[in-house]
Amino acid sequence: MSEEVTDPTTSESTDTPEVTESQSQGKAEAESVEDLPKFAQKLIADLREEAKNNRVKGNEKAKKASEDTKAEYEAQFTNLSAEKEHAERQLMRVRAAVNAGIRSDLIDDFSSRLKGETEEEINEDAKRLAEAFGGSEKPKERKADPAQGKQPDSIPLNGDPVMNLMAEKLNIPI
Repeated sequence: MSEEVTDPTTSESTDTPEVTESQSQGKAEAESVEDLPKFAQKLIADLREEAKNNRVKGNEKAKKASEDTKAEYEAQFTNLSAEKEHAERQLMRVRAAVNAGIRSDLIDDFSSRLKGETEEEINEDAKRLAEAFGGSEKPKERKADPAQGKQPDSIPLNGDPVMNLMAEKLNIPI
């Protein structure tokens, strides 16, 4: 077999190498990189260096993306935790207002004025405010008019005498 060094940028060779049976079956003659021609050794070394650099860059980008994602999730977690704490505190205040007997139309306003960090402190404040301002009093019920429908001589509002009177005044035939 003849060995001739070829330029890797061109595919032309002045001499075509003989193909052995082991090469045609996919086996290489050279068993190590040192057995290859110098240009092939340089090409392999350059490709290995390029692959190493790409791996390093890829690992750096993956690490940065991981850190960015972690920071984003930590920020979301912090915001959601703060919202959860606010909602729990508001729920404690509303429960305290209900337990203090505050009217339903005053619960939102009353609960926003309650102070305290723990459930016990909020309940104490609710009781104190309810006693001080009387927010638990029920609205006075209006007494029924005894004249409504209890007099035997009263004309019903939807009865014939009323219809007749209106029809007469408006000149409407019945």
